[in-house]
Amino acid sequence: MDFISPIVDIVSKYVIDPLVSQIGYLLHLKRNVETLVGVTEILKAMRDDKQHDIDAVERDGRVLTYAARNWLV
Repeated sequence: MDFISPIVDIVSKYVIDPLVSQIGYLLHLKRNVETLVGVTEILKAMRDDKQHDIDAVERDGRVLTYAARNWLV
């Protein structure tokens, strides 16, 4: 019976553990997608705010920084 323990360890390590991880991803998929959508909306709002700031800078005749130009790309 001592030979069963290493087999169970190997099966657990290479079959059961990855399977449990994948099941966890599937169970939390909806929540993860909702989180991603929410964060995407926040980033879009931040980008739009930055674009308005840049438009104001350009209207004033000032030069944009290199970082500001790259951020919008």
